[in-house]
Amino acid sequence: MKDRILKALAELSTSDKPISNEFEGLTQSLNMTEDELRLQSKKLLGLILHRYDDFAISTIDAFVHRIIRTFALDVKLPQNFEVVIDQDDIIPDIIEDLYKKVGHDDSLTNIMLNYVLSTIEDEGAYDPTRKLYDFVSQQLKEDGFDFVRQLESLTMDDFLRIISRIRSNAAAIKSAIQKTSKDALELIAGQHLEPSDLYYGARGIYGYFVKSSTLVKDDHFQGNSNVNKTIEEGIWYTKKIDSATKTSIDSIKDKLLAAFNSIQTYIPHYFLFKLLYAKIYAVALTKEIADLFQQHTEENQSVHISEFNKRISNEISGQPVPFIYERLGRKYSHFLIDEFQDTSILQWNNLLPLIEESLSVGNFNMLVGDAKQAIYRFRNGEVGLFTQLPKLYQTEISPESMQRESLLKEHYREVNLDTNYRSMKEVVDFNNLFFEFLKKDNQGIQDIFKGHQQLVEEKEEKKGGYVAMDLIYSEKVADYANLRMQHFESSIELLLKQGYSQSDICVLSRTNKNTAEVAAYLLGKGYQVVSSESLLLQNAPYVRLIIDFLTLVLTPNDRVVQASFVQNLIYSEIIKGPFHHAFKAVDKGLKSKAAEYYNFEGFYTLIQGFTVYEMAEFAIRYLLRDPKPNVYLQFFLDFVFEYQQQGKASLEGFLKRWEDKKDKLFISMPEGEEAIQVMTVHKAKGLKFEAVIVDIAQTTTLKGKNIFWTPIHNEDLKGLKVSQLPLSGELAFLNKIDILEEEQNKRLIDFINLVYVAFTRAVSSLIITGRLGGGRGGDLYGKFLQDFLIDQHLWEDDKQHYEWGSLSDLNLKKSDGKNKSVEIKSFASTNWQELVKLAPSDEVYWEMIDSKPARTYGKLIHQMLSRIITATEVSKVVNESHLAGQIDREESKTIQQLLADVVEHPKLASLFTQEVIVKNETEVIDAKGKSHRPDRVVIQNDTLTIIDYKTGDRDVSHNKQVKDYAQLFAELGYSKIKLLLVYLNQKVEVLEVTVD
Repeated sequence: MKDRILKALAELSTSDKPISNEFEGLTQSLNMTEDELRLQSKKLLGLILHRYDDFAISTIDAFVHRIIRTFALDVKLPQNFEVVIDQDDIIPDIIEDLYKKVGHDDSLTNIMLNYVLSTIEDEGAYDPTRKLYDFVSQQLKEDGFDFVRQLESLTMDDFLRIISRIRSNAAAIKSAIQKTSKDALELIAGQHLEPSDLYYGARGIYGYFVKSSTLVKDDHFQGNSNVNKTIEEGIWYTKKIDSATKTSIDSIKDKLLAAFNSIQTYIPHYFLFKLLYAKIYAVALTKEIADLFQQHTEENQSVHISEFNKRISNEISGQPVPFIYERLGRKYSHFLIDEFQDTSILQWNNLLPLIEESLSVGNFNMLVGDAKQAIYRFRNGEVGLFTQLPKLYQTEISPESMQRESLLKEHYREVNLDTNYRSMKEVVDFNNLFFEFLKKDNQGIQDIFKGHQQLVEEKEEKKGGYVAMDLIYSEKVADYANLRMQHFESSIELLLKQGYSQSDICVLSRTNKNTAEVAAYLLGKGYQVVSSESLLLQNAPYVRLIIDFLTLVLTPNDRVVQASFVQNLIYSEIIKGPFHHAFKAVDKGLKSKAAEYYNFEGFYTLIQGFTVYEMAEFAIRYLLRDPKPNVYLQFFLDFVFEYQQQGKASLEGFLKRWEDKKDKLFISMPEGEEAIQVMTVHKAKGLKFEAVIVDIAQTTTLKGKNIFWTPIHNEDLKGLKVSQLPLSGELAFLNKIDILEEEQNKRLIDFINLVYVAFTRAVSSLIITGRLGGGRGGDLYGKFLQDFLIDQHLWEDDKQHYEWGSLSDLNLKKSDGKNKSVEIKSFASTNWQELVKLAPSDEVYWEMIDSKPARTYGKLIHQMLSRIITATEVSKVVNESHLAGQIDREESKTIQQLLADVVEHPKLASLFTQEVIVKNETEVIDAKGKSHRPDRVVIQNDTLTIIDYKTGDRDVSHNKQVKDYAQLFAELGYSKIKLLLVYLNQKVEVLEVTVD
């Protein structure tokens, strides 16, 4: 952002260039001439450059982080704490700490068990860790922060006592309701009345008492219209009953009315305890998890970024502003907060004192935002902060708040930027009409979309534009999912025919799942596509191959990973042919291209001293042999490096971190690529695209909060000052249904804002696809589109396609076709072992093959043969020697063939199988204490075979040596002994020596 500001000022300061279209509106908005604008820009640029340290641009979180650093001790944080950005880096630790307490802390164990059981019962969730993860992630949000502080004094034992009281109270009230209902039914039976004698029988007051006596369901407590007529209008019986029956009913109706009213007095208490019990275990865990976060911070000196605003609100908000600046070592005179509609309540409350001080001395401050683009409520954004300005949102009335609000009102001036500099006229006009229609009957939406109408620049290039709407009738969501893809394809073809390039087109979807579906479909149709899914690191075969490699270094016998490794060798085009052939070759130790890459037991010894990053680079060099530049591998290595920079070095730890992170690791989206972009609306916010295809059908329930915090005022629950309650229709019995209605309205506004962001990304063409049908409830988004067409008198029953403007009238600006991305032309990776040579202790390393060939050659061959048990291990052993630097690639081929000739020799092959017992270089000590070490001893059935390897010419001493070995083993009790001398020269010769 700093760079953009400085470049803009530099451009405006230059007098020899005309002002670009982007800045033409400034002269009018600032009421300046062009020369005055240039002069002021030049002055401002000079001031910034001379006092650059005072020119601060950062996120709110980064600014708060600086304050937190300064006040670390005050807010009870370690002085050198580490900031944790990703919740995946801390939540697993919190859950692990929670699990460690289970079984040791009886009270916590009780609460944890009941919490898990309640989630299974209510939500059908059978994975407690997944549910706990979601639950802990909710605690990182700011919702309920002030309420959680009021639970600090409660222990787990306190919660168990509170839970016991909730249960006993709920049971007592339930029993009282049931008794009252049964008494009423006995009154009716005592008068010998039938259910049909009372108004509407089982569907009237009689049925009400029957249901209340069992309490199988709670949805009847408000009573239906028949019950209400009996109670409110006194209609107790039907017109056709006789006078005796009427007299009987009249004699008890006052008591029945009293019973009904008595039940009504119980109902609020009954539902309070019921709703409390539904969330009390979660409330208890909320308090425990808050303690675990504090404990984690103290033990690991790390704190999640979400804690910053909470800590400041808790500890610093009461500090005088000059003192905060004094501690910071810098004072800011002006504040500009951008994207203010996404600011959280805590962030605003923490910044208010600084802004208040600036305003109080007459300094200018600015809040910039667009309430219609508030789509981050799930990240604590509160649009009400913006829409209610200059009033303070949901602030308790106090002298301090009243003073601040008065100061804001005094300096408040609202400026509505009503000109759209992005889109062409038809797109802007359509959006003006559509959102004017949507806000008609909803006050909340009207508050958000106040002044939403936009103007278009009076320029030739802004005239025209194209909007299309396709409505697809489909009763089933699955059918619509397929049909919409066909519409996307035809729309893309239409755009391409009209001169759009693939890079001009963007498909905006509602969820990551939708983007994956769209991207997969378009890729299958041959289009070039850039999407989060296509940029996901784990989707790259090379990356998966490296992960498989590292996994097999640790667990070489994991059959599943073995198969994945071979499959990714094929996907990466390192080997060719069908999977089953390659996997069989690896599995059986057969010669094959795949087997060349399969030597994991040897790798472990070789690279166990490497850092994880060195292991990853080693794997890339070994597997890819001559690695070409690959953006996925570069981003993967960045991920490995970041892991290592955190002071962690274990390969096991890295692989675990990969499993935790792999679904969220994407490469940055390249610019200028000739490909269709597919992304979520949230990621597209702030961007623009020449043509936009909108895919945001509302096929599921609108998402939002499902709980809320509330004070608890109940004498039977002393100690429990606050609690969570579920957002459900049962709040009507507590006179809190307005809370549910408010949340439902906020969910609707969230969705409409999402639609607004999607519809306003297009420059020249906007293509909308919606669904009609679906039975009860249907698709809210599709209904919006249909109702809009009806309102505009455009709807036709048999018509699915509607247009505004014309594609053929568009005069598109052709791109220069230049890719602005930087191309990496080489993969920089060097094995430091090739640059640094350390003198090893083994004599083999001391003697270079070219200096003493015979002796060194013999030692190398003997060393390799000593590590071969069965014929399948030849390739592995040769690769180990090659990787260790003992032999080069050409030598490895020669030696591998030689060793293969040994293990496959007709006289030796049976001695290199898994059916025999093998002892390589086993030590035998004779009676004089002298040690003897034959090269290979094989026990096969009742025969012991001694093999000794020789290089060079035959010699009589060789025969004597193996006969001496035979004598030693004969003394050990072996009677059947066979002696073999194996000469390893250009040709393998096997000489059988007769035992004397």
